[in-house]
Amino acid sequence: VDGVLRLVPTLSPVLPGTQDRFSPNTTASSPSYPSSPGLSSPRPSDPHADPTLHIQQLQLQIEGQHKVILNLQRQLRKKSLSSELLSVTSDPIAGEEEEEMKMMKAQITKLSTELERERNLNRSSSQAGSPSRIESLVQSQARELCELREQIRVSRGLGVEQRKQLLELRRALEELLQPNNMHSVQGSQLREQLDHSLSLLEKLEQ
Repeated sequence: VDGVLRLVPTLSPVLPGTQDRFSPNTTASSPSYPSSPGLSSPRPSDPHADPTLHIQQLQLQIEGQHKVILNLQRQLRKKSLSSELLSVTSDPIAGEEEEEMKMMKAQITKLSTELERERNLNRSSSQAGSPSRIESLVQSQARELCELREQIRVSRGLGVEQRKQLLELRRALEELLQPNNMHSVQGSQLREQLDHSLSLLEKLEQ
């Protein structure tokens, strides 16, 4: 209660100026504002009066003053908007400024898109270069290398067996071919083919 009573002397000088500003002597074009009765002439507090009633009266006065302030703010906002409209319509360079503003907004949007693309690229590259992903790639390549080694080992074993068969076939062919045989030319050609196959198998075994 004492704190509220201290507000009475500070609130009382505010409204008289406000009421003088919005007195009936104003012109017809002046806006009307809600009055706050009782705020300009607060009654002296009676020490024996009910403090609750006094607080209610003060609250009513404060609410009235708050309404006046809100009305002033609305009027000020309307005036500022009307002045902006007048300045836009009367300024011949307003169209150029609007175009420049649109261009700046377009540039900002483009830069934002490029920045987001760079972030996505950095994020993907960081994920690709993470230790877990590198380890996974190494393990996959190691498995592929083991499979290739196994295939080479099997192929080498098959090459050895094929070489043995070709050698046996060559010896059998040499035994069959006689110097006076009429098929000596064909035999020599077959021998050359066998030699070529043996050389290829030797390269595969290395």
